[in-house]
Amino acid sequence: MSRFGEEFLYVTTLASGVGANDLGLDRGSTRSALVRFERVGPRVLLVERSLQYRAETENAALARGVEQQFARSVLAGFAVEAEEGERVWQISLVEGLMW
Repeated sequence: MSRFGEEFLYVTTLASGVGANDLGLDRGSTRSALVRFERVGPRVLLVERSLQYRAETENAALARGVEQQFARSVLAGFAVEAEEGERVWQISLVEGLMW
């Protein structure tokens, strides 16, 4: 990984549902989010930025204030298993996704 902070589309889907429920967890339901990887010490985080509230403006202070007001979500954290300098070559997906 050499492009930390670059956003990409993350899509999840359910292969099967949980029966009749009010949760909305039906078979085939999908969810998409705009996410990015961020390096924080010995870990790599998968972070989702809130797109529901954003400031589309030239005013950098206003845009920063809105971004700070509405929290980001950390979807997963991964341990770095191999790296060279600033470049991460291997992370542990098992640890990050199996919680």
